[in-house]
Amino acid sequence: LYKMIDGRLIFQNQISGFGESSRVMEEDSDGNIWVAHGYIGLFKLKLSNDLTKVEQVAFYGEKNGLPSNLGINVYKINGKLVFTALEGVYLFNSKTDRFEVYDELNKLFSRNIQVRKLVEDKEGNIWFSAGDEMGLIRKLSNGSYEVIKNLFNKLEGKLVGGFEHMAYYNSQNVLIGIDEGFVQYQPNFLQKNSLQEKFYTLIRQVEVRKQASDSLIYGGSFVNNGLVENAQPGHSIPTLPYALNSLKFTFGAILYDGIEDVQ
Repeated sequence: LYKMIDGRLIFQNQISGFGESSRVMEEDSDGNIWVAHGYIGLFKLKLSNDLTKVEQVAFYGEKNGLPSNLGINVYKINGKLVFTALEGVYLFNSKTDRFEVYDELNKLFSRNIQVRKLVEDKEGNIWFSAGDEMGLIRKLSNGSYEVIKNLFNKLEGKLVGGFEHMAYYNSQNVLIGIDEGFVQYQPNFLQKNSLQEKFYTLIRQVEVRKQASDSLIYGGSFVNNGLVENAQPGHSIPTLPYALNSLKFTFGAILYDGIEDVQ
């Protein structure tokens, strides 16, 4: 136990009665301390009034409505504790002493993906890591949420597995820990740019697929009066019978971002 004295954290005492690793913990509205251990399970602790010892320890896991005893984490979101497991997002129902699926957040994530980290910022947005992805659940004015992932595609697979860290400092700076250090993200980019990055494509070939053979009907350009043109003349628009309803399009994307990943 540490106490803030004159702006400094001063050690007070070791809290007895509980000896498990306590990396992830949150306090609920009743003063209980929830401790999540990724390889053992979830504990609810009741401390003594003088904060010197743990008076009650309760273990929670599969028998209480969670999918398993492993991979459980706890976070405080919108003033209440939110629990994530190997699958799904949950709330604890103190009346039934069981966990229930938190539909409001659970529906925002793909099924069978473990939500590894949730961080709420001052605006009520939720930064998350789920599977190999990172993203932002932005809180809208009507209280609903919008999921933003495409802006963080470059970080896919680069977060530190099991130790994901997203530090929100202010509206201009978010630091995200990765295997090779950290990256800085500026959220005000969301206000200045479209969230759906668009790029143009060039259709290079169109082929009709019939049985084991393909017939080329477009090769990347058009010929009009013996001259090659990019624009399609009206007389060059083909009409195909229903029997030729299987088409193959070959295209190229004019996008040079991430060129190191082109294979």
